[in-house]
Amino acid sequence: MTADHNDGWDKYVANSHDLTEAVRKSSAVNVNSKSLREAAREAVQSYFRSTRPALLALRVGEDVLSELDEHLQNLNHLSLGNNARASYLKELKHIKKTNVAIADKRELLIGMGAISEKDGAELSSRAQKIVETLHGLVPSAALSFEQALLDMTNKDRKSFRGTAVELREALREVIDHFSPDADVMKAPGFKLEKDRTKPTTRQKMRFILKAREQTSKAIETADETIERLEIGSERLARAIQDRSSLATHVASSRKETANIYRYVETILAELLEIEE
Repeated sequence: MTADHNDGWDKYVANSHDLTEAVRKSSAVNVNSKSLREAAREAVQSYFRSTRPALLALRVGEDVLSELDEHLQNLNHLSLGNNARASYLKELKHIKKTNVAIADKRELLIGMGAISEKDGAELSSRAQKIVETLHGLVPSAALSFEQALLDMTNKDRKSFRGTAVELREALREVIDHFSPDADVMKAPGFKLEKDRTKPTTRQKMRFILKAREQTSKAIETADETIERLEIGSERLARAIQDRSSLATHVASSRKETANIYRYVETILAELLEIEE
């Protein structure tokens, strides 16, 4: 954990753990202890009044927090009466599980902020808009794109194979979101390419742009961008295979991954209709 990031998260997690242990040690069928019920309410209040607003400011999205919100509200409801110990443990188990997912997201965002501050680099306004839009549209793609951004700003990173995969996966999920295979294959004049059983990325992109009545020039530009993305991926694969010099390998991989990132950002901005 980042000890100097003062959002109350560490304290909240510690309180949740202590409460869980205290309830487990209780031998009563119902949680009648005034101190335990007060501890539960205090943990819930601390989260909603301090920790949650700080997490939102850090750009942990509402979609990520919604499940935790629900279980903490249930816990608060239990604390208002003499309710079953088993019910407490059930909610606390869910809370622990969601805490882990949020902790991963939180660390990523803190890391991105720390690296940006250290290197004097900031995300472009377009990249920031892409991240924000993806969180509301395709959350898993948002996480992949954010992880790639974090990798790209890490000067100590030695391998970019995973980074390229995250970028391509983010793009694939967004394209699939806007162009389900069944819809693309039902489009007038559609024909599968040779030895293919599903539409290609290029065909899906053309389907999306045509559906939005984009000009033929815009469609041609999208085709060219996808072609550059494919070429960049091939170059990265060759760079990964070249192990003769680690320094050369890292520099080449970083360069090719940066190219892939630029192409992916361009396509995502087009798909999400985001301007500079």
